Amino acid sequence: FVLEIFHDLHEEVMTTSARGHGLMTLLQQVVADVPLFERALLSQTTRSQFLHNGGQFEVCTVVGLKVR
Repeated sequence: FVLEIFHDLHEEVMTTSARGHGLMTLLQQVVADVPLFERALLSQTTRSQFLHNGGQFEVCTVVGLKVR
């Protein structure tokens, strides 16, 4: 009985660890991409174009992301 509890606990810890690692990797990617978003936003000569389309296509194109 105790062995089963610790086995289940170990599985939960490993699952949580894997999720944490995935989130850390994603966070590092976001932190690395922020300067590219800033540069794309600040380099626009007119803000009205950015406001009308939400800036999604242009900014995502600059950083090489695909719009979903």
